[in-house]
Formats: sequence, C-alpha cells, structure tokens
Amino acid sequence: MYLRIHKNARVSFALRKEIQESNDSINSLALKYGLSWKTVKKWKERESIEDKSSRPHRLRISLTKEEEDLILFERKKFKKTVEEIYFSLNDKVPNLYPLKIYRCLVRYGLNVLPCELVKAERRIKKFRRYTIGYLHLDTLYSPKINKRRFYLFTAIDRVSKLAFILIKERKTKEMGTQFLRQVINFYPYKIHYILTDNGGEFSYNHLHQTKRPKDKRVHPFDKLCQENKIKHRTIKFKHPWTNGMV
Repeated sequence: MYLRIHKNARVSFALRKEIQESNDSINSLALKYGLSWKTVKKWKERESIEDKSSRPHRLRISLTKEEEDLILFERKKFKKTVEEIYFSLNDKVPNLYPLKIYRCLVRYGLNVLPCELVKAERRIKKFRRYTIGYLHLDTLYSPKINKRRFYLFTAIDRVSKLAFILIKERKTKEMGTQFLRQVINFYPYKIHYILTDNGGEFSYNHLHQTKRPKDKRVHPFDKLCQENKIKHRTIKFKHPWTNGMV
C-alpha cells in the first residue's frame, strides 16, 4: 500500500524509529520522507528517539550557595515575590537583579509556590473580627441636577452596615466636620474608629508639606474626633479599594 507522507510533516517518534530501523541509504530516506539529509543522518546515528536536552552541560551560576539559601529562605518563610526579595536582599547580595532571583527559584522549583505552603498560609490567616462602631466615611459625586454638582457624604458601619448619607453642594473641611457631628448624633452606639481617604474634607494629608498650616494646627475633622475619643485612620494614597465598603 502506497502511503503519502506530507512534505512538511514533523519528525514524529514513529518516523524516527522507522528511520533508525531502515536499511536504506540516507539520501533515499531523505527523498522518501521529504527531509534534509542532515536530519536523517542525525536520527540514523542516534540510539534513542527522544530529543536531547538543549540545556548547557555546565550552568554559569553567579550566586553562591549562601546567597541562594537567603533567596530560598525569603521565598519559603515569608512567601515573598521576586520584586520583594530583590528589595530585601539588594544590600546584602552584590550584583543582584530580579532575573537572577527568578532563575534561582526555577532551579529549586519555587517559582510557583507549592500547594502545601499556600494552604498552610491560608490556614494561619484569619479574618480579623471588628467590634461595632467601626465606620467608613467617604465623599461621592452625584449626577448633575440642573447643571449643579452635589456631593454625597456617606458613612457606613463595617459590622452593622448601618449607613448615613448627607448631600452637600460643597466639599470643604467645614462640611466634613459638620457631617461628622451629624454622624455621631445619628448612630445609637459609641463610635470607636473612623476610616477615610486623604481628601481635604477629612485631613491635611493631601497637601504638600509646604502648603500645610504653618502653625501645625490640627484639622477640624481630627479635632472633633479627639474630642469624642474616636481614632481616625486614613488609607494609603492610590489605594481606594481599602475604603471600598462605602
């Protein structure tokens, strides 16, 4: 039976074995299978039909054993990423860069954390329990009404989910302080913590150091928090999801 072989077919394992077991010449096998004589000669002289590793016989590793142990310790113990390991060991290991760290993790099979390490980390971590009286405050933009902009001062309790909204035409520190007074009067229980962003209605954090009050006076919002023994915390810059409950 005549078998037509595709001229662009790859050299499969079956074809390699057939080339090795054939008694035909290299040129005839090359014409028969549409391969170059170099490819046929390579598989004719090779004992196995598997591809050889293209990995170099001798790896050039510039990291010492002690430096590799430091990288592996940071990875296993603290579950750090390549960038975090780089910033931690940049001063301790000379000529260190992220690609070196990644290659080291690949050699030891730690470029992807094993399941047992990830599961152990998940078992250790527990969601923190918060007491009632932990409020998230934020200011939201409302759609324009009669070409006028309004602001929604919003407060919500993390535990009870009890919310309070105040609509204002301006977003100033006086409005933020007035909103806090109404929030304190609205909630029927003691407020312990308040989490806000770094807006001007809540703090001076958004201002440059040179533009802040020179007399170092406290923001009216913080002053009212201190009078009512409320701890005021602000989120990190460019991390709005921290206050995403609002």
